[in-house]
Amino acid sequence: MPLSLWLSLAAVCAMGAMSPGPSLAMVLRHTLGGGRAPGVVAGLSHALGVGFYALLTVWGLGR
Repeated sequence: MPLSLWLSLAAVCAMGAMSPGPSLAMVLRHTLGGGRAPGVVAGLSHALGVGFYALLTVWGLGR
């Protein structure tokens, strides 16, 4: 896969991670309801989910 496609994918993932939306609301809910530890766990879980989705996207683009 050319470098330009990798950079495009990285840019899309970064913009998605920076934009507020339902995932931010979920992390805030866990943070405000349970404290720092549940908020960090929710944030890391969200990051893993987005990373997994990006990996699946790369596999789809690579074929």
